[in-house]
Amino acid sequence: MEDLVIITGLQNTLLMGLAVPNSLKMCPNREFATIKDRHDPRIASNVDGKSTLRTTIHVLTNGVRLVEELKADEVLERWIKDVYVGEWQQVAKTDEMIVG
Repeated sequence: MEDLVIITGLQNTLLMGLAVPNSLKMCPNREFATIKDRHDPRIASNVDGKSTLRTTIHVLTNGVRLVEELKADEVLERWIKDVYVGEWQQVAKTDEMIVG
């Protein structure tokens, strides 16, 4: 069950990647270079009445922590091998299929 929570966290992180262009409209790239932490008002406050920027950064940060602290990349690889390929008899995607 823990593995599924970790994999779901990875999925949410990937979906948040789609919000990066919008986040850069809310706080341009040049501004990010000067932000020291998540408490900076440029990202801690609502921008245009929305918490989108703050929540996007929060989810992306959690995704990095999933990989670094909980080895989410290894959890996913193990799930692919054991469940997707092993139990479900599916063919794992090649690196070429994933990366292009």
